[in-house]
Amino acid sequence: FSAKPAPGIELIAGNNDEKQKLSFLGRILNGDDADSEVETLQPVPLGENLNECLVKIINEISNLNGQVYDLAATQRRFNARLMSHTHITTAPGVPTTPSLSVMASGFLTNVKIGFVQSKLVAQKVGLATHTINYLRSFGSKWICSENVRTT
Repeated sequence: FSAKPAPGIELIAGNNDEKQKLSFLGRILNGDDADSEVETLQPVPLGENLNECLVKIINEISNLNGQVYDLAATQRRFNARLMSHTHITTAPGVPTTPSLSVMASGFLTNVKIGFVQSKLVAQKVGLATHTINYLRSFGSKWICSENVRTT
C-alpha cells in the first residue's frame, strides 16, 4: 500500500484564469521590472509566514545598505583628510604643500563615492516602495489572498 498525495486543486474565483494587467498606478509603483501583467492562477503560500520572512529579508537588506552608506561616508572623510595631508620639511621645519596628484585622485574618488551613496539612497527608497507594493495589505501586489485561507 502506498499513500499517494492528494491531487492538487485549482480555486478559480469568477472563472478567470487569464493574466491580469496592472493598473497605471500599479505599473508606476512596480517599475523595477516593468512587467505590466501578472498570472492570476498562482500557488497559495502560507501568506503570513511568507510576509514575515520577506519583511525580515528587506530589513536585512536595508541594514546592509545603511552599513555600506556609513562605510562610504567614512571613506570620503578619510579621503578629504588625505588630500590636505602635509609633511614637515627638514629645514626650515615648515609644512610642505599637499600633493596635487593625491588631491586630484582624492577629489575624483569622493565624486565616485558620492554617486555610490546616491544609489544607496535610491535603493532605500526602492525597498520602501517594494514593501508597500507587496508586503502591505493595501499594496498593488499584496502577496496574501483576501479570499483564500489555508492550513
